[in-house]
Amino acid sequence: MVSTALLALSLLLPAFTLATAQKHTVAVSIDGKEHFVDVPLSVPASAAATQFCKEINDQADNCQRFFIAELERLRANIPVKPESFFFEKYITSVLHRIAAAKATDKAKAKANLPPFAFALSVLTLPRIVQIGAHVGKTKNDPIYHRFTSDSNWTGLLLEPVPHIYNLLEQNYAHIPQFIPVNAAICNTTESQIFYQVGRPTNKTNAKTGKMEYDFFADASQLGSFRRELVEHEVVQFKSLVVPTMVTCLTPFELFRQYGNGNARVDYLQVDAEGMDWEIVGAFLRYFIHHAEPIPAFIRMEWKHLNDATAKDALHVLSFLGYECRPVIASLKSYTEDDMGCLLKAWMSTEEVVVVANGEERGTGEEQEYQDRR
Repeated sequence: MVSTALLALSLLLPAFTLATAQKHTVAVSIDGKEHFVDVPLSVPASAAATQFCKEINDQADNCQRFFIAELERLRANIPVKPESFFFEKYITSVLHRIAAAKATDKAKAKANLPPFAFALSVLTLPRIVQIGAHVGKTKNDPIYHRFTSDSNWTGLLLEPVPHIYNLLEQNYAHIPQFIPVNAAICNTTESQIFYQVGRPTNKTNAKTGKMEYDFFADASQLGSFRRELVEHEVVQFKSLVVPTMVTCLTPFELFRQYGNGNARVDYLQVDAEGMDWEIVGAFLRYFIHHAEPIPAFIRMEWKHLNDATAKDALHVLSFLGYECRPVIASLKSYTEDDMGCLLKAWMSTEEVVVVANGEERGTGEEQEYQDRR
């Protein structure tokens, strides 16, 4: 997952303290450092957003969209609502409940079914499918640090780029219930061209006879089937975007080869640099077509989706019974890179109240924000 600039966008300060007679100040946190962007009332929100995103070199589709939304919120003096988000801590609690429910179902089945019938059942540990797993062990990975010490989950972790996959495999070698898969999810099983940022080494591969590349460590999380997206993200390295052939699997083939007779997914995580909704949609169509339960929780990168695609995604997910909200760690580290979608059946009234009251956030900084509101 490529981390965009963290847009705190005034969440630490109530709107009425930011407005003056001539301007509004949008608070922005970039790589942990706070900045304050003054926007005169005479400047259109779209022009201010364009200038801001250009200055921080953040060309993701959501940069301007979220800046505009926050500036318009300030100008309308609308307070921030904590219940508008899914906090990381809340997601962790939901995932624990999913695992506990699965364990209860399995225990009941074991008590009520004959041994041979229970052995043939597809009741297993809850499963994660992660698309775009990268190397796993990174600061911003939502899976590795949350589940490496949790034996209650299993997972299929997909990473299409061979040299990155090798590191993923090494990092998960001590966790046998998580299976790395060297493939991308596509609408075909034919190999396709995938684009990354790499520097030529002036060395030739002995097997292929082609130029070898040294891939930038700081850009290794940025890769896509869409060359224009990679070039858009790393303008300064545009000439160094290189193609790599990767293996493709459809959801059907993924579960046929690695599902062990079980296609159920409880948590679908997708970070695919602009292909996110296409991949989520492909899995949802597979589950519905094969009469499989849809995932309890879906988390996908949101920042590369254009407005039309984002609107379509939210419409479909809402129709299927999901509550979708931006995922954030806290109000201070606000960013809307990811969207979390939780089946409403997993949301109780008590939990909604807890999130709305800010109680689950639990840090002094966030409580201070709540007090100021």
